[in-house]
Amino acid sequence: MKPRERAWKAISHEEPDMVPLFETCIAPSVAEKIMGRTPVYYNVKLILEMLAKGVPLEKIEEMAVRDVIDLFYKKLRLDVIFATPFGLSLWDFVGVASGFGGLINGAVDQTHEPRVKHLGGDQWQINDFQYKFLPESNMLVPDPPFVSTPDQVTKFIDEHSREIERPVWGGPNPKILKELGDELLLIGGAGKLGGFEQWEIRHLLPWLYTHPEVVRRVVEFEARNCINNIRFQSEMGIEMFIVDADWGYRHGPFMSLKHFRDIWYPALKSVADAAHKKAALLILHSDGNINLLLEDIIRAGIDGLHAIEPGAGMDIKNIKDKFGDRIFLLGNIDISYPLTFGTVDETVEAVKSCINAAAPGGGHILCSANGIHPGVKPENYVAMCKSARRYGKYPRLSSS
Repeated sequence: MKPRERAWKAISHEEPDMVPLFETCIAPSVAEKIMGRTPVYYNVKLILEMLAKGVPLEKIEEMAVRDVIDLFYKKLRLDVIFATPFGLSLWDFVGVASGFGGLINGAVDQTHEPRVKHLGGDQWQINDFQYKFLPESNMLVPDPPFVSTPDQVTKFIDEHSREIERPVWGGPNPKILKELGDELLLIGGAGKLGGFEQWEIRHLLPWLYTHPEVVRRVVEFEARNCINNIRFQSEMGIEMFIVDADWGYRHGPFMSLKHFRDIWYPALKSVADAAHKKAALLILHSDGNINLLLEDIIRAGIDGLHAIEPGAGMDIKNIKDKFGDRIFLLGNIDISYPLTFGTVDETVEAVKSCINAAAPGGGHILCSANGIHPGVKPENYVAMCKSARRYGKYPRLSSS
């Protein structure tokens, strides 16, 4: 069975030949062990060094695309990957690091080639802004952090609302579409939807109680971006999208249920409706514990849920039992334990447990409960993929 057929069968709540595999991203330290070479893909420091030496961003992205094809398809034989994988471009990292504040301050400007200068140590200048590279997480953070006021946010949205008609999220990569489009299920990135990165935690979280209408406008603005991205990418053949909505931390959602229903629910429903109008499916990604929101999230019209973080109290069996006839599930091997701090044997047991809980009857795609960060042991991640193939076979899922 082809990977694409396998994935669609599982998504349709049917049993394919085996449980499909997916991963959002894989850190370069892990990818290097798997590939036997240093990747450009997702390698923030290497990308910064290359840009500082004058290597064109287009050339860097070409090298990263080849890494993605070699890593996700040829080495790991995954069934589902991103059509535009996170980690191809420096803008991916700048966007995540900066959050909505980066747009307001002008830090995220993908219309121009980035100007990169090494300031010493882990400090870098990208265009007119300074960032610190964090080796332990392979990420950038603005240094100093971006600061914005409610008035600045309102002014930015007023001035940029008309620009939403153009694509603002990287579209499907043509080379990945050409080489893998008939073989794998390729997912598009819809964009962010009121998620809580560093800037949002410092700003949107307190504003929920002091300036709720500003928070509403931010979420609505991002929803319109997502809708436009879905429209643009569906015309290129993408049939499924992930919306990035980090709404939870370890112990629960960042917002109250009342706030969610008032601000986030209408925005999510509008994005899900837009995807369905294009005959596409929508997956919601969120870290953390979002159990309190699940009924409303599913009622809004999502088709799939990622990443179902067990360390945050997201029990995939309970979710499968309660919602498995309405959505498909992507997850939920914990990136902390066993993938980072556990052993190969413990990883295998976690995979077997997850498959037995979520895979019977279809509706499950196995992956980590977020993405493969630099701390993950390569041998554990490889064991995760291999044991999924061994124990995830239909029609009878083995537990031995």
